[in-house]
Amino acid sequence: MAVVNNSLDTASEIRPPEESAMAEESSETNWKRKLSDNRGVFLTLLAAFLFSLKTVMFRFVEEDVHVMQISFSLLSIQIFFIIPVMVYKGTSPKISSLNVFVLLFFRAFSGTLAVCLFYYAIDHMRLGDVTAIALSAPVFVGIFAKLILKETFGYVDCILVMVVIAGVVLISQPQFIFRGRIDNDVDDVTNFTATLAAVGCCLSLAMTYVINRKMGLLKVHSFVIVFYYIIFASVGLGVVTTIFRSWSIPACGTVRYAFIAMALSAFIAQTLMTYSLSITNSFVVSIVHSNEIIFAYFWEFFLFRVSPEILSLLGVVLVMTASSITSLRKIGFQRTQQQRRTDKMDETEGSNQSLGENISVL
Repeated sequence: MAVVNNSLDTASEIRPPEESAMAEESSETNWKRKLSDNRGVFLTLLAAFLFSLKTVMFRFVEEDVHVMQISFSLLSIQIFFIIPVMVYKGTSPKISSLNVFVLLFFRAFSGTLAVCLFYYAIDHMRLGDVTAIALSAPVFVGIFAKLILKETFGYVDCILVMVVIAGVVLISQPQFIFRGRIDNDVDDVTNFTATLAAVGCCLSLAMTYVINRKMGLLKVHSFVIVFYYIIFASVGLGVVTTIFRSWSIPACGTVRYAFIAMALSAFIAQTLMTYSLSITNSFVVSIVHSNEIIFAYFWEFFLFRVSPEILSLLGVVLVMTASSITSLRKIGFQRTQQQRRTDKMDETEGSNQSLGENISVL
């Protein structure tokens, strides 16, 4: 018997070449499937890197061109990127209904407001600090989702909003609270207005997330959203810049190259982010997108040798923690709802099957 068992074990260990090839192919297929299932996460991480790269390039053009002209120029350049892509993909820019048109308009308005406020804030505050405040938007998404999408907003969400506010205070460090803090470069009024601009950017981004989610439910293509955002925002910024007479001719060389690089980075990042929101849970996307804070601090230290303060880092930790908890709670809630639907379907199938068996017996 021992000899027979040993021979069986030896035979089981020696696999035919066909079975080994199938096993390797199966493992490779599983790896590709996992990579495909998580492609939204990788694309969001790449988008966060490109957003941070676009933001740090703003430092090279902010002294030569007004912030509204910068936003207008970036959007105008992006038109030359989005149109060929839509033609190649065969995506029609046709708007299906008046409701979609209104959503596209307000998405463009909130996105443009967020960009202008963001650029104003980073002109007077540290890049990483402004990015941290702006990316606390997922916490405030719950408030707008409650008002617009009729989603739940409970006591824990209120506590997380307070945590974010505390983080914003630690990041901005207003002098009327931190009296021992002296900043020779920025006065208290400018720091306060820059903080308000960063918070306004955060709220505008939160509204943009909710509007994007609403249009996702209406099956609006991501390229169509980006296209009309560029069109509406370009027209609005062009009119405002003309009213304030803020036009200027950018200098040749580095400034113009920076404009093109910023526009290309913004277009790719915006497209990747919109596509990721269409294939991946929006709260997972918001968590991964928060890595832009790390990239921003890296660029600021690597290029400008500006290191963050301890209190600012503590505020960043509070903001990122609140955003992550908010996202994870929403993910858990959605999985629970999905599991309940699956259980109900199983119960319904089981009752139908038992009913069919009783009928057959009769």
